[in-house]
Amino acid sequence: MTHPVRLATPVIGGPHWMGGWNYMINMARAISAHAPDAMNLVIAAGATQRDHPDLMMLDALPGIDVIHDPAFDPANKSRRLALAIGTGLDGRALSLFAAHGVDVVFEPANFFGWRFPLPTIAWMPDFQHRRLPHLFTRPGWWRREIGFRAQIASNRTIMLSSRDAEEDCQSFYAASRGRTRVVPFAVTTPDTLSLADAYARVDALGLPRHFFFMPNQLWNHKNHAIAIEAARLLKQQGVDAMIIATGHGDDPRTPDLRETLMARVADNVLDSHFRFTGALRYADVQALCLTAAAIINPSRFEGWSTAVEEAKAIGTPLLLSDLRVHREQAAHVAKFFDPDDAATLADHIKHTPPRDAAAIEAARSIAVESYAVDQRNFAMRLASLVSAVAGGR
Repeated sequence: MTHPVRLATPVIGGPHWMGGWNYMINMARAISAHAPDAMNLVIAAGATQRDHPDLMMLDALPGIDVIHDPAFDPANKSRRLALAIGTGLDGRALSLFAAHGVDVVFEPANFFGWRFPLPTIAWMPDFQHRRLPHLFTRPGWWRREIGFRAQIASNRTIMLSSRDAEEDCQSFYAASRGRTRVVPFAVTTPDTLSLADAYARVDALGLPRHFFFMPNQLWNHKNHAIAIEAARLLKQQGVDAMIIATGHGDDPRTPDLRETLMARVADNVLDSHFRFTGALRYADVQALCLTAAAIINPSRFEGWSTAVEEAKAIGTPLLLSDLRVHREQAAHVAKFFDPDDAATLADHIKHTPPRDAAAIEAARSIAVESYAVDQRNFAMRLASLVSAVAGGR
C-alpha cells in the first residue's frame, strides 16, 4: 500500500470501563506521535458524542480521524450486535468504514459478524470471566464467553496485551492457537503537569503530602478490601500513612460494594489512614500519581494494568499484587504481595519513605527518558501487526 494503512475502531470503553477509554486515548496518541506515516486511526463514535472533549482532542491529532454516526451511539450498540450475530454482518459499520477508506478493523468488545469482509483484529483485554467466574452472573458470564467464541470462530487475528493473556487465550480456546499476537500497550506521559501544579492540586483536595495512591475503578476484583485492612493494621501499629483511593464507578456485579467498603472504613475509624475521593478529574489523578509515595494495585486480576504503566512512565514506586501479569509488567521496579496478605502490604507501606520534590523530579526525569522506548515500541508493534493483517487481504 502506498498510503498509511487505515485502522478503524469503535469507541472503546467509557464511564463503565475507564480502562478501555484510556486505552483508546493512548493508542491514538501513540500512533499519532510515532507511526502516522505507517498507520492512521479512524475512531467511529456516535452522533451523541460529537462534543466530547476527549474525542475532539483526538480528532485534532495528526493521523487521527474521529467520525460520528448515529449507528455508533452507545444506545444502539446492542441493536447492532444483535444484527451482527443474527445476520452475520454489521452492514452499517461496513458501509461507514468503506466510505472512509478503512483497510483493517479493530474489534474491542464488539463483533461485526462472521460475514464481515474487512480484515479484523479482535482485541481481547483479559479473560477475567474464566479466572474469576464467581464474580459474574450467569448471563454476564455467557455474554463474554459467546463474544470471544464468535470472534475466534470468525477467524479473526487475536491481539493480546500480555504473554499471560496469550497463555490464557490458547489454554481456554484451543482454536486460537497460531492466530494470537501480543502487543503490550504503553501510555503517553503528560508533559504539561509541573510538580508545583501537582502539589497545588493535592492541597486543593485536602490531602496530606505523604500518601499512597490506589487509582482503581470500584470493582470487586480490584480488591479495595485488602487495602482497607492494611490501613487498619497500620493504624494499629501507630504508622502515619494515608491510602487514597479514587473509588470511582460502580460494579454492577456487586451493587452494594461501595456501601460495604465505606462501612468498613467507618467501623474501624480509618479516616486518618484510608480515604475514598470518588471520581476525580484526570489532571487530579495525574497529580496524585506523580506525588504519591507509591502506587498500590492489589487487584486479583489484570489484563495489562494502565495504572502500572502510568506509574512506570513517571517513576512512581509500585506496590503490586503478585500476579503473573504484574511480574511481566514491572518485575524490575515493583514490590509484590499476595492479594490476600494485608500484613505484607502494610509492611511495604511502612518501609516506603516519603518522596520530596527532588526525588520526584529525579525519578520522573529518568523514567520519561527510558519509557519513551516503550511508547515507540507499542506504536511500531501495532503498526506492524495492522500492516501484516492488511497485507493478507
